[in-house]
Amino acid sequence: MNRICLMIIIVALSVLQTLSPAGASSFTLEIFGNANMDDAINEKDVSYVQGIINGTESKTMLADANLDGKVDEADISLIEQILEGKESKMTIIDCDGTNVTVKKPIKKIAVIVDSTVEALRILNAKDRIVAIDEKTRKDVPSFLGDLMKLPSIGDRTEPDVEKIIELQPDLVILGPRQYHGHDLEKKLNGTGIDVARLWLANSDMVLSEVFILGYLLDEVESAEEYREWHDEIIDGIENKISSIPEDKRPSVFWDRPGNTTCGGNSSYQRTLSVSGGRNIAFNLTAYPVVDPEWILSMDPDVVLGLSFAGGYESSNLTPLVTRYKEITGTTGFDNLRAAKDGKVFVTHYIIHVNPGYPIGAAYLAKWFYPDLFKDMDPAEIHQDYLDRFQKIDFDVKKQGAFVYMP
Repeated sequence: MNRICLMIIIVALSVLQTLSPAGASSFTLEIFGNANMDDAINEKDVSYVQGIINGTESKTMLADANLDGKVDEADISLIEQILEGKESKMTIIDCDGTNVTVKKPIKKIAVIVDSTVEALRILNAKDRIVAIDEKTRKDVPSFLGDLMKLPSIGDRTEPDVEKIIELQPDLVILGPRQYHGHDLEKKLNGTGIDVARLWLANSDMVLSEVFILGYLLDEVESAEEYREWHDEIIDGIENKISSIPEDKRPSVFWDRPGNTTCGGNSSYQRTLSVSGGRNIAFNLTAYPVVDPEWILSMDPDVVLGLSFAGGYESSNLTPLVTRYKEITGTTGFDNLRAAKDGKVFVTHYIIHVNPGYPIGAAYLAKWFYPDLFKDMDPAEIHQDYLDRFQKIDFDVKKQGAFVYMP
């Protein structure tokens, strides 16, 4: 299945969502067998395939569950096996748009990137993790907790193939080829180890990717529980701001380290858009370098300072305070409307990406519209996420550095 075609469908759904904020979680489950192209595999897909066979429904690419080039009774049989939990393999469309067949059951998983660790905890699959990449181990040891005792499989750009083969996981999960192990599939060919690329760091894709993983691991109910949490927050925000005209919403500048910002195609756009902010760099590339004069000319209502220091690995707010001083000390910054109005905030990146991104959206909504969201406590939302889904001993009101505003 061409992922571009599916993305067109998803974008169309997203446009409809902006017109009617009834469902933040509309997505197409990119698993073969999802014949009617909705967000689940169920009896409706059996009926839909039967309709294709009978000539009453249009053929879809995902209806060809066994990928044999035709839609027939064999596809119904495979869908029924999926519904009964008896399938021996499942074919998904990965984050690069490639069809990938994964053998089941999956008992041992090697993980590359922390966002996948988050997702596996959500799906009650933490105990299936047998190895983690070195960068994740170095970046978020406090967040990993007892997972730090697991072996390393090396650098995420060039994973240690020998170590992976030695550990014999059923599955290696990593992100797009442009970032992670671009030829890992080739190197593991013939070993019996499957590779799946799921981009759980991208907030635009995270819900659909969690569900793909939920189906692969037979943890769909856990994925549904996560969706309920996700939608309660995201729908709650969007419904409250839905009546605010676009031109009445605050203009926002993401101040990213290195004189860069976050454009409309960045991983940070979703938290900004769902929380009711207008990105002044929306039409720019994902992470462009920007001229200070341009920022002054745009004169944003709000400045959001993004920090890569802090998060779960900090015992105090010092990294965020340092970032705040760096931003506000820029020549001419005092002339910005955001500076004059006290609308300069610093936030750690981790709460705006990965499955926990609704936490970041809650903070932004509270900052943009304090009166509308006076009863919402983003720190409580964060704590609930950690307690329910990550199951780690971490008190966000006493530990870490996630947000700062003087």
